[in-house]
Amino acid sequence: MTLEAKKLDLISWLTSLQDDTIIAQLYAIKNDSNSDWYEQLSKVQKKQIQKGLDDLENGRTITHDEVILAARQKIEQLKK
Repeated sequence: MTLEAKKLDLISWLTSLQDDTIIAQLYAIKNDSNSDWYEQLSKVQKKQIQKGLDDLENGRTITHDEVILAARQKIEQLKK
């Protein structure tokens, strides 16, 4: 089913919907989708994001290849 067909199916379903609870839930979903997701994060999550950005700015990162190499080396050590 294409995206357009899904939308039309939902519209059709909504026009026949009589359940106030479901309509209220749909409004909540609609309103949440318009909000800034960052504002929904906890202080701890925001702090962790900022730490990651600080690490990036200060060169405290490693590449994907370095992570893979370290993981492979660790696996080899564990096999012994």
